[in-house]
Amino acid sequence: MSVRIIRWLRGYFEFTVEGKFPERFLNLTARRGIILWNIKGEKDRVTACARDKDKAAAVSFAKKTGAVLTVTKRHGLPLFCKKRRNRWGIPAGLMAGVIVYSIMSAYIWNIEIIVPRDINSYEVRQQLRELGFTEGTSFRGEEINRIERELILRDDRIGWVSINIQGANATVRLTSKKTANENKKSSEKNRASNMIASEDGVITGIKARRGTPAVKPGTAVRKGDLLISGVTEYNNNTSVFSDSEGEVTALVKRSYSICTPLSISEICFSDKETIKKEARIFTLPVPLSLEGEPEEKCIRTENNARLTLPGGVIPISFREIRSKPYSTVNRSISGKEASEQLKKRELLLELFISGEGKNIIKDKKITVTETSGGCTLKAEYELECDICKKNYIELRN
Repeated sequence: MSVRIIRWLRGYFEFTVEGKFPERFLNLTARRGIILWNIKGEKDRVTACARDKDKAAAVSFAKKTGAVLTVTKRHGLPLFCKKRRNRWGIPAGLMAGVIVYSIMSAYIWNIEIIVPRDINSYEVRQQLRELGFTEGTSFRGEEINRIERELILRDDRIGWVSINIQGANATVRLTSKKTANENKKSSEKNRASNMIASEDGVITGIKARRGTPAVKPGTAVRKGDLLISGVTEYNNNTSVFSDSEGEVTALVKRSYSICTPLSISEICFSDKETIKKEARIFTLPVPLSLEGEPEEKCIRTENNARLTLPGGVIPISFREIRSKPYSTVNRSISGKEASEQLKKRELLLELFISGEGKNIIKDKKITVTETSGGCTLKAEYELECDICKKNYIELRN
């Protein structure tokens, strides 16, 4: 394929050689280094292809061998340019296209936002627009670092931001603080640590997978007491530090209060959904629908699409914003209804406390009191649960 492209760029021609001995022509061209291809022989006749620069030599060799060379067809870029040498619009258009492409490459025309589930990409895009980071702008170096810092300061849910720019494409990747904390914990696995009590209780069982137990079943402990030590001491007065790991179960007491007012607020969504569509040519918005964004409170979702070509981006994008209005309605409830709601919430509280079966509820006491302002449920639980909390040891030389 590449050989064909090179031949077309240099130019070549098809020809026919007729005579009594056309093979003498072929031998002479081979000795002189003239490249021929697509050679087809017939009686007293040969057809082939050769480069444009070898045309004069081929005609001369045909005369020497008593044959006649006839050019049947020409191909390539030189012929294309020769036919269109008076059409200045083509080279001018090519030059203008190169200039426009060079200018456009210095700007961002496509922004892709990758967020975790607990962060809305529409909100992030709006914050980026407030910071001036939109399609049709140019940001490099320190300006990108500034936007990353300000985006983290604006939203408490964001733990890490990375903005990567490749040509006219920008990728904004966010990580929530929850994920960042998990990554931090995974990086601390190889550090020395102790297991301490996270709350007061009476020890019922110990499973030390790594480290030395510091308590026994039946021992009463307070919050912060040592349960499993990450320091192992030997008889030769040497100590080994390790990352302690294990489970220490204990009977603990926990109390919770749930309040429900006699006047509650409910969110009612409207059946009407507003869809606003627009196109953007460079940075100029072009409305594609007559709908506007509602002025009342609403939940918005945004979808973006962009025209692309292999290896490049066209500065034409399409945006669709779906808005669903909602309103807040205050409603009064009776004391009986409030008590029923509290009991349902207490069942959800039990599911939360049980921790998917990790915590065992041994005993509970529920009391409900009603006042003029609402109802209050007080729940007291006796649980058997793991109270281990990791405490890293700071080692100093």
